Amino acid sequence: MELSEFYRLMGTIDLVEPPKHVLEELLMHRLERVRPSGSERRRVRRAFDISFEGHKNAPLRASGEAYIFHIVRGAFDIIEIMYEFGLRDFEWLVNFILHDVVEDAPEAGRNRFLTQTNIVLRMGYETSQEVSFL
Repeated sequence: MELSEFYRLMGTIDLVEPPKHVLEELLMHRLERVRPSGSERRRVRRAFDISFEGHKNAPLRASGEAYIFHIVRGAFDIIEIMYEFGLRDFEWLVNFILHDVVEDAPEAGRNRFLTQTNIVLRMGYETSQEVSFL
């Protein structure tokens, strides 16, 4: 997705402190393109919750936007690839959404171990291992 298209979708969202519910609604709306099951939808939403909270209060990106925009923009791209190629691998999407929340935790004032534990408890051990390998 082109950056200009992404910003158009974001509309007037505050790029420094985006409201979680707005980003989550946009992500879930885009997710509908690939027709997820209820459990797939819940996993993506849980991953977004962890990622959003894990990046809250983190330093801004060089572009001046909150880091969560990188996550949402990349998730939109993955959803588009899934749609174009008929893929049903929602774990790929979940892993991307969580891909750097553990390593970025200290910059956001969070404990890396507790962040990893949160992923294990909420997403499962296998997902936590996949995220660690990323």
